[in-house]
Amino acid sequence: MNRCTEVSVPGTLSGDPGQTLPFFGRVRFQGDRLLRFQAKIADTVVGPALAEAGTPEPHPFGAALRKLMDNRGVSVKDLAMRTARAMSTINAVQTGWHNPHPVLIREIARALDIPEADLAAIAGVDDATFGVAEDTSTQLGGPQ
Repeated sequence: MNRCTEVSVPGTLSGDPGQTLPFFGRVRFQGDRLLRFQAKIADTVVGPALAEAGTPEPHPFGAALRKLMDNRGVSVKDLAMRTARAMSTINAVQTGWHNPHPVLIREIARALDIPEADLAAIAGVDDATFGVAEDTSTQLGGPQ
């Protein structure tokens, strides 16, 4: 029988004086072999590297977004129009060179008619941020 051991470690990290960030780490071993590593610091998920050291690695959400768009017949231009974002932003997310932000995930979910929490889970974005007010224009001095 091959036993696996998984360890999860919650905590906080200190940055600048007075600044703390939530931290969550998870590792899974089979014997002395590392099977999985993932850490989350604030809203940033760090997972196993696939590229060589020193080589930028695309965010894995890009591949999932490409497939969702293909399945729905939605082009980069269509999604940009539906989310009121630049095509370059959608392209950067779709290719994995732009990390998904909770606000952008919310916009994409609505544009693709996908539950926001589901898309957040796929993107590795903390779904706790989806409790935040949706329209921040009044908070930022926008239209009242």
